[in-house]
Amino acid sequence: ALDLSSNGHVVLNASALTAITTEITISFWAYGDANLLPTNTSLIYGWGTNPNQRNINLHHPWSNSNMYFDCGYSAGNYDRINKVATAAEMGGQWNHWAFTKNTATGVMNMYLNGALWHTGTAKTKPIALMNLILGKDNNYLNNYKGKVNELCVFNKALAQADIQSWMNRSIDASH
Repeated sequence: ALDLSSNGHVVLNASALTAITTEITISFWAYGDANLLPTNTSLIYGWGTNPNQRNINLHHPWSNSNMYFDCGYSAGNYDRINKVATAAEMGGQWNHWAFTKNTATGVMNMYLNGALWHTGTAKTKPIALMNLILGKDNNYLNNYKGKVNELCVFNKALAQADIQSWMNRSIDASH
């Protein structure tokens, strides 16, 4: 696992993600530091050509205990869904999270340990990714307080059955 707690971050190579425009799934295992959360965090932040036009942002969580999933950008704004998390959902144990968006159906979902945790509709803004930062936002602030493992980005909005089937398996060619 990658421990981001001590102000850590990783700039990820997003060149393979430029074809993602209509569907996406981001999944990972997270172990938030229960002594430091909730606080303002960005676990992953992504953009196309302009870092101020967020196309992906996972506040995991924000200081108000909300898990925010921002995805897609158009006309000066992004699509968002959010829900208040419990202390156990934020940290102190390993949890599997998956975030999906399908711009054709307008559905954005959050899954926690394979179960649908929150959903939103009418979310159709297109996705453009050329840059990704793991552990901070575009200004290298709001550091995630915890560990991340098995981070995956898929070019499809995975079905719940696939998320459940794959969450306890390491990534391989079958994915």
